[in-house]
Amino acid sequence: TSVKADSWIRCILSKPRSKSEKIKKSVITLIEQKDELKLKFVHSSTTQDFTEVLSIRDGINYIQQSLSDNFLNAILFSTEHDVHYLSNKRGSVYIKSRPAGQQDKPLRKHDHQKRSFITQRDYLVSLGIIDEGGRINAGRGAKLKQIEKFLEIMNTLLHQAELNDFKGKLVGYDMGSGKGYLTFALYDYLKNYLNLDASITGIDLREDLISKCRKLKKQLKYSNLHFEESSIKDHPINQCDILLALHACDTATDDAIHRGILAKAKVIVCSPCCHKQVRKAMHDEGDLKSVKKHGILKERQAELATDAIRSLLLEVHGYETKVFEFVSTEHTGKNLMIAAILKNSNPEKEKYFEEIESIKNTLGISHHYLETLLA
Repeated sequence: TSVKADSWIRCILSKPRSKSEKIKKSVITLIEQKDELKLKFVHSSTTQDFTEVLSIRDGINYIQQSLSDNFLNAILFSTEHDVHYLSNKRGSVYIKSRPAGQQDKPLRKHDHQKRSFITQRDYLVSLGIIDEGGRINAGRGAKLKQIEKFLEIMNTLLHQAELNDFKGKLVGYDMGSGKGYLTFALYDYLKNYLNLDASITGIDLREDLISKCRKLKKQLKYSNLHFEESSIKDHPINQCDILLALHACDTATDDAIHRGILAKAKVIVCSPCCHKQVRKAMHDEGDLKSVKKHGILKERQAELATDAIRSLLLEVHGYETKVFEFVSTEHTGKNLMIAAILKNSNPEKEKYFEEIESIKNTLGISHHYLETLLA
């Protein structure tokens, strides 16, 4: 009925009947491919996603078979209503219908269309990125690309950390949330794409930005999205599953990583801003003395060393880290990202400490702020 009415937004199959089930969740959308409506399935395992496109008839049969053999639960989101299908291993089935949470019909065109993790457009309109018709506002294309890339990265990280199907309340903090672009995006992704019980708190010192974000989240009725006026190092954190620090200046990034490590956050994501502390702590001696006499080269060496040591210190505390380009420098100069997933309860600490000391000795660095915090 939803397909015929063209009201289909997406369907989610979840809660595998067996722990050995390879596919943990399937998200099904209605697409138009070569002028024909089809169902696109994105299947998620513990390590990766894979996609298949089926005809409407084959897709419906696949869903029916999956609910019989593989999954216990399903939710169909449509522009008319949301239908919840709940079952148990004893064979009992309960179906309930709720008012539609989204009235905007998604785009159906599929050919060469990149997968999007943005489900609600309201926050993009309120933040001035797109207009009511879905068109990108002048000068806001780079910000939209940044949001899309951020969500793509978070989707990969949460699957790797096995948080994509988290049971219980998922708690996240955005340290230095600023205008809230990525805070709102993360909340929408967790709540409306992954359908998780998530609570996200944005932290920032600027009262005017916190006030604007609070007003906007109230308008959008994002009940579990919060904004608090505080410094990163002073805000109390008890539980933390996801910690972000995107463009926090200088040692504020270190304060955020420190808080994440202490809270044993399962995922820590940083996109550092300026790097002042290590440059000031570099003396002009050492093996690279001739390089450091040039200001711009000394600055870049300090940036690389700062983030390399941050990555190694995360490894010391059991995190598996990756350092990569966030988005192209065409869109933002602040394009480096450190992503860390808590993996190892017994890391080879001495090996990492030796690597840190080697970097410091080679570059003539007296100390690193994060190292001091963790000591």
